[in-house]
Amino acid sequence: MRQELLDGVKLPANGTLSSQWQREFERRPGDVDEWKVKVVREYLQREFPTSVIYDFFAQDLCVQMFHLQDNLGAVVHTATVAEAVLVDFSESQLGTFLDKQKFARVLRQAGQTAVSVTKAGLKIEPN
Repeated sequence: MRQELLDGVKLPANGTLSSQWQREFERRPGDVDEWKVKVVREYLQREFPTSVIYDFFAQDLCVQMFHLQDNLGAVVHTATVAEAVLVDFSESQLGTFLDKQKFARVLRQAGQTAVSVTKAGLKIEPN
């Protein structure tokens, strides 16, 4: 853990931070919480069970990219999740947000056109 992050932090009596706080302190700028990415990945896998899901962080765009491929390897859906969504929402808030925004329905509606997920909501990107 980086020492400057711990300045002013009062540790629990046992001297050990929870795993959630440890992950947060170990995060570097540009890193996204893998547990939150997993929430999105699991949501997509549940909604698109026959798709293969690939994701990566696009540093230049500050988004986590998700590509859903069919069984032939063709990309059928693309989504970008803004870093701010992955940083500012808790894991449970993120799942609720995706459900409330009807993320899966919007992806199906968009087809191969990319869908952006921001704190303001979802947007089907123009081609």
